[in-house]
Amino acid sequence: MPTGAPEGYSLPWTSPAYGPPPFEMTDCRQVLVQFEADPNEIASFIPPPFELPERPFVCAFVGDMRQVPGPGRYHEGGLLVGVRYRDLRSTYAPFLWTSSDEALLVGRELYGMAKMMCEPEALLEDGNEIVGTIRRRSGPLLKVAFSYGARGDPQDLPTTPNRLCLRTLPSPDPAIPGLRQVVYTLLDSYRLREIWQGRGHVEFHGSAHADLTRLHPRRILHAWLIDSSWTLPAGRVLPGP
Repeated sequence: MPTGAPEGYSLPWTSPAYGPPPFEMTDCRQVLVQFEADPNEIASFIPPPFELPERPFVCAFVGDMRQVPGPGRYHEGGLLVGVRYRDLRSTYAPFLWTSSDEALLVGRELYGMAKMMCEPEALLEDGNEIVGTIRRRSGPLLKVAFSYGARGDPQDLPTTPNRLCLRTLPSPDPAIPGLRQVVYTLLDSYRLREIWQGRGHVEFHGSAHADLTRLHPRRILHAWLIDSSWTLPAGRVLPGP
C-alpha cells in the first residue's frame, strides 16, 4: 500500500484513489484572465449561502498541474469568483474541469469542489502566445489565451489564498437528508516562482453539460501567466449553511 493512502481511507477499499491531506501542488503553470461580465449572470452560478460582494472579481483559468501525493499530472481549468460568506471573503469556483479521476475524486469528495471531467490536454505555447483549452467529450467549453507583456506584480492578482466550497453529498435514502457543508481551506506554503502580465482573451462555449456563453466578457481587465506551487491542507467545516 502506498505511503499516505491507508487502506479504507477512500474507495476502492484496498487501493484508495487518494489518501489523507495535505496534498502538495509541486508544479502549477496556468493562464489566468480577469474579465468583466454581467453581475446578474455571475450571481446565477453562485449557490447559497455564498453571496457576491459589492464588486466581485471573476476570472477564467486553464493550467497544467502536478500534485503529489494524489493525482500526479493533470490538466485543469474553470471559473474563479470572489464571494462572501458571513464576514469571510474568499474565492469560490462554480465550475472546475479536470483531466484526472484522482483529481476529481479528491476535489469533490473531500473538499466539495465542483469538479467534472475534461479531456487531457496541455497548454499550447507558440511564439509569444500561450493558449489553454478545456474540452469535455470533445466539445470546447472554455478557452483562454495570453500574450507576454512584462513581469507581473503578485499584489495585482485578484484571487485570495483561501477557498470556499459547498460540499454536497446527496442521500441514497429519501428518508434521510443529504449532507451540505461549507468547507474552508487556506492554501499553505504558497510559492510564486514566476508571474508575467500581458494581453488576454477568453472564449466561452455552450454545451448540454454547461452553457457558459452567458458570461461573455464585456471587456478583459487583466491577464497573467503564473508558475507556482502550494500545499492543500485539510479543510475546515464552518458552521451553517
